[in-house]
Amino acid sequence: MRSYLYFPLLTYCLALLSLPAQEVPAPIIDVKFTAFMWDKPLKGHIHYSSEGEDIPLNLPNLQRSPIYSYTGPTPLPFYTIEAGTDGQTIRSTVAEANIPVDMSKPLLIFIPGGSGGLDYRVAVLDDEVKDFRPGSYRFINLSSYAVKGKIGAVDVNLSKRGSTATVDTGVDEVSYEDVIFAIEQNDTWRPAFQTVWRIDPRERMLVFLTDSTKRHLGPLELKAIPQLVLNPVPSAGEENQ
Repeated sequence: MRSYLYFPLLTYCLALLSLPAQEVPAPIIDVKFTAFMWDKPLKGHIHYSSEGEDIPLNLPNLQRSPIYSYTGPTPLPFYTIEAGTDGQTIRSTVAEANIPVDMSKPLLIFIPGGSGGLDYRVAVLDDEVKDFRPGSYRFINLSSYAVKGKIGAVDVNLSKRGSTATVDTGVDEVSYEDVIFAIEQNDTWRPAFQTVWRIDPRERMLVFLTDSTKRHLGPLELKAIPQLVLNPVPSAGEENQ
């Protein structure tokens, strides 16, 4: 017996295929973050939205911002606010931070020159680090070189681009220590940076190593971002300010 049921079935399947795809809801994150500008201090104001309120960001370039809280979808958009000619508020997105759902304490670094029409790209760094205590330095090698050096008597080794190292200076009072770094070029270690740093046992320091944009000053640049910790860090990743 011949069946003609497959024609209605085919029509039904084609109808299903023609339905618009359902949008997958954006993941929800719950974070406490700090931020800073990589280059020059921010001119004007950038905001983000939390529970329907426009929160202005303080974005310095020589230290971290205060701690901000956010619960909502990721990526987290940042925007400027202007008044339109008709009196309406205009919010223009200037940056987006793609914060992973398993990250609870990100550090956001705003870098000029975003893509897709955005003014900034945002580097997201996990700020929940073991043994990053007051008096410690966390180094992040963004340069093209293998780097090694010393802070006082403490060794620092950064074997390649992207490598990190956290070192404890062990000081219990403010002191001044010689700092020297060398880079590896053609299987030879060459001096690249030398100075004296003030070490404060109440501070922990985040240090980025990058290729120098001023070659007459040497091949390596260091950008140090201090954080004053008023009380000792009780356990890995817990901050007190």
